[in-house]
Amino acid sequence: MQQNILYLTDKNGNLKAVQISVDLWNQLKPLLPKTGNPTSPESVGNDMEAFEQFIQYWDFTYPYSPSLECPKCHTSTSDWRNDPEKPFVLANANFGGLLVFHCITCGAIIKQMHFKDHVATEIQA
Repeated sequence: MQQNILYLTDKNGNLKAVQISVDLWNQLKPLLPKTGNPTSPESVGNDMEAFEQFIQYWDFTYPYSPSLECPKCHTSTSDWRNDPEKPFVLANANFGGLLVFHCITCGAIIKQMHFKDHVATEIQA
């Protein structure tokens, strides 16, 4: 077991960190409580203040559409803001035209880039 643990110390010998091997981690991981992922979509929360600023500065040639579909898992909604299921979480918005969403179903990151005459969508799975 000792070969699976590396103690990292400063120049005075004070313990600063402990590094464990992947083998030991794989043994310990099932024993840890399931606390969730701190960067999961549920923990992000809707950034409605930034979204309101996004709408305030809207000057594109087409009306804003709150409909959204995940290109990865095809979860969709006609209005992400008012859908009782809350399938998408707004992670970021800026008045330059960028909206970033997290899909609750599959965890994908969906970027909507609003330009003067169209919307482009990118996905990070």
